[in-house]
Amino acid sequence: MDRGIRLYEIERQRHFADLKVEVVGYEVNRTGIYQSPGSLDNHRIMLFQSHMPVRLADGHEEIVEPGTFTIFDSMKPSQYGWDLATGHDWIHSWVRVTGVGINRLLTASGMQTGRFYHLADEVSFLYWLQQIHREASDLRADGRILVALLEACLHDLHRKAVMPDFVESNILMACRWIDSNPATPVSLHQLAAMANYSISHFCALFREQIGVAPMKYAMSKRMQLATQLLEDTGLSVKQVADQCGFHDVYHFSRTFSKTFNQSPSAYRDQLGQM
Repeated sequence: MDRGIRLYEIERQRHFADLKVEVVGYEVNRTGIYQSPGSLDNHRIMLFQSHMPVRLADGHEEIVEPGTFTIFDSMKPSQYGWDLATGHDWIHSWVRVTGVGINRLLTASGMQTGRFYHLADEVSFLYWLQQIHREASDLRADGRILVALLEACLHDLHRKAVMPDFVESNILMACRWIDSNPATPVSLHQLAAMANYSISHFCALFREQIGVAPMKYAMSKRMQLATQLLEDTGLSVKQVADQCGFHDVYHFSRTFSKTFNQSPSAYRDQLGQM
């Protein structure tokens, strides 16, 4: 049984560049178990609004609390819901997105797939879903606005579910240095010294307060810069690599491909076809 807003394929795909919103589900009530085989090329940003069992790609399964959300990479198998024999129904809300652009937005926001997050307040996520649905339903829908809404949604989720209310000034200083110098290669030792902590203490505090390891955070900023240079300039891939602090273009290409599931050249070619 499904009840809720559902938005199916949007024909104005040409306005979306490398990202497309396929479906928005808002407080949809269902029964039974949903299984994803792991062969669908999309991501689902999903909020569970009922107690229910959820199994992630690594086989980890738990009964999640209302207010739990996760980001499913549908190229990996997943399962959620109650068996019909239990008589339980369940409620969830989500947005389903396809295209390599979602990898860029996830990297920029710091959100990760295949991980459980918890929101103390569901209202903010439901607000973003309403805004995304409203824009996508409009006959004048602008893909740039939809991408901006998705980006804002992910950053807001990261702020509310990952980042604590307080970040120590030394950790914040390290973050700001990385944000201001994304192309400058930096070692873990240098970042820890900058924050005046031992490496082990710095790593523990950074992960606890920012939600990701420091070197992964730094690399995400370099990859974010790379996408901007590939999109906005006529630089060669080697020049982009140099400006992102990679002296080996092959290392840059491997890192980019691992992050976005697409080589820098393929990423740029796809943008040129839109």
